[in-house]
Amino acid sequence: MNITINIDEEKILELAQTASIEELPRTIFYQAKKEAIEVAVKEIKDKLVEKSYYSDKESLYSEVKDCLYKQIEVRIKELIEAKFSEKNIEAIVKRHADQTITSWLEKKIYARLEELKKDIFIGSSGELENERRVKEEAYEAELEAMKQS
Repeated sequence: MNITINIDEEKILELAQTASIEELPRTIFYQAKKEAIEVAVKEIKDKLVEKSYYSDKESLYSEVKDCLYKQIEVRIKELIEAKFSEKNIEAIVKRHADQTITSWLEKKIYARLEELKKDIFIGSSGELENERRVKEEAYEAELEAMKQS
C-alpha cells in the first residue's frame, strides 16, 4: 500500500490561522496524520469490498462485526478474570470488613463519649465555691424558716 498526501500552501495557511507559530508544526503533523489515516481506511475498505469472495457489503460488515464481537468477548473475559481473581476478591472483602468494623467501632466510641460528656462538669473552682455557698445559704435559710414556724 502506498499512501500519498498532498499538503499545499493553502492548507498550511489555513492551519496557520488557527494555530500559533509554536503549534504550527504539530498542527501540520496531526493534519497529515489524520489525512493519511482517512486515505488508508478508504483504500482498505475499497479493496475489501471489491474482493469477489464477499458477495456484498452486508456480508463483509457481518463478518467484521462477528470478528469484533469475538475479540471483545475474549477481552472482556480476560478483564473480568483479572478483576475478580481470588486475590482481588480477598482484598476487596478485607478492605470492606476493615471499613465496616472501623465504622461500627467509631460509632460506638462516639456514642459512649457523648454519654460520658453529659456526666463531666468542666468549671472553675470559683464556680464550684459559689455553687456550694448558694446551696449552704439556701439550707441555712430553710433552717431559719423552720425555726420561725
